[in-house]
Amino acid sequence: MSINLQSDLPITLDTNVSSLLPVSSWPLNLHIIVPYMSAFYKSYLEETVYFSDPDIRDVLLLGRRPNQTLALIELALLTNAAQNLGQKLIGPKIVDYFTGKTDEIPITFSSLNNSIKAPSLLWGRRLLRTASWTPYYRLPKTILRPDAISLTHNSLLRSLLPTVSDNVRNGYDVDFVKTNGKRDEIFYKKIDVSGLSIHLESKLTANLPLSPEIHLRLSKILRKIFQELYQDATNLLSSLRVSRDIPKKIYTGTGNKKISRALGLEVLRREGEAIRCDHGGSISLLHPPEYVALNELSVSSKFVVATQNAASLPEINDAILKTKPIRKCSIESASGDPGLDVGRFAFTKAKKNNHRRRIMYVPSLFYGINQASPPVLGGPQYMAWQERLITLLRSFQIDLLCQPHPGGQKPPRNLNPARDIPIPNEKFEKAIALADILIYDFPATTTLAVGLCSDRAIVLLDHGTMRFNASIISEIEKRCTLLTCNYDEYNIPDISRDILENAICEMPIYADPEYFRSLFIGK
Repeated sequence: MSINLQSDLPITLDTNVSSLLPVSSWPLNLHIIVPYMSAFYKSYLEETVYFSDPDIRDVLLLGRRPNQTLALIELALLTNAAQNLGQKLIGPKIVDYFTGKTDEIPITFSSLNNSIKAPSLLWGRRLLRTASWTPYYRLPKTILRPDAISLTHNSLLRSLLPTVSDNVRNGYDVDFVKTNGKRDEIFYKKIDVSGLSIHLESKLTANLPLSPEIHLRLSKILRKIFQELYQDATNLLSSLRVSRDIPKKIYTGTGNKKISRALGLEVLRREGEAIRCDHGGSISLLHPPEYVALNELSVSSKFVVATQNAASLPEINDAILKTKPIRKCSIESASGDPGLDVGRFAFTKAKKNNHRRRIMYVPSLFYGINQASPPVLGGPQYMAWQERLITLLRSFQIDLLCQPHPGGQKPPRNLNPARDIPIPNEKFEKAIALADILIYDFPATTTLAVGLCSDRAIVLLDHGTMRFNASIISEIEKRCTLLTCNYDEYNIPDISRDILENAICEMPIYADPEYFRSLFIGK
């Protein structure tokens, strides 16, 4: 059978390519891409351990930028496949670079979270946030002479801070980013940024199935980006090393934020403590030990998860072991993450027998030229999938709602698959009360952990990324209906109408959330 592929293929949902949307084909499916992208964390962690010098390790730990690197690896794989199929990718300048339209390496795109701008009313915010976890009688001492600093403000961290004996003051990135030009010259001159960039690039791209030309282009741009990242890391760490304002202890959310990560590395170098808290529950559900070790434990002295059940998961212990060559990090448990507990909204009320099932589709965001872990479908590919899925859902005897992610790119209004579907005005934590059944097609989201802690039935549509941890998968299968999507000959995900309809219309609308409530909220 001959396949008619779309010749000019937009790679993002950017307005400049909206005339080419919707797409009818895609160069590759996620089943092919995922293994190469998943290898990043294992390879990067191994190379970090390879360097015995702690100063070099700190630069590598601060300079790693997984989502940006994964996006470029994916783009190279897509370009290679598109050329083999006779397709032409259309998009930003970085697409022109990979397709050979230009040899000029474009300006690298920025991280999603890299701002160090001071918030308005900084001291007012600092006081209010500090007061949110500090008894009034300790507030003056905490503001003036804190024992520790807290960066970020996630729910698990907020529940932890009232239980500690330290006087913890709220802090911001701008408190520690100095522009006076002072730096540790010995450390600064010691770091061979160019050599590190070449070494890491060669290891991370060694086994990718690319043509020599596209492999060379990927190598060049990754070396350029790594050089920028490692130089930036060297600059920041060298300035922190001569700072007199480094606290002895910090409390933060996850270790992904740039300044929080850098500050923690310097605190640890000075034999202080960097205590970080999980966010959203994905570590317990699906992130492999190498991910946890690289992103969190390697820049922490202590990592706090929601409950003792979460702390006891074997994958967490594996992550500790993989971190040991870099540093010792302990795992502690809290008494639950209140951010995953939506209270009375978690439980349904009795329904009449003739009640039409209320289905809420909870999609991920459209990332553009960026990626996540696990990876998401390309924007136009994801839009084509959503159109296919929503068309099916609207043909069933149900009431359909959609709770889209507030961030990311947006499809053109006239092509948005969810354009005519009611969208709740409330945040998901309250909107869940409007649904009997929740549908997810991306697992690394806080909304999934919230849904698992409710008694709503859940349908998981797997594009190839629902790779739950081995210790969790049996509980996921008991709690949820997990449906595997196929890819058609055009590499667009597909799901059987009969299988989907049976799952939605015949399954019980109540589920037992006991295991996941004990895992995430301790009750």
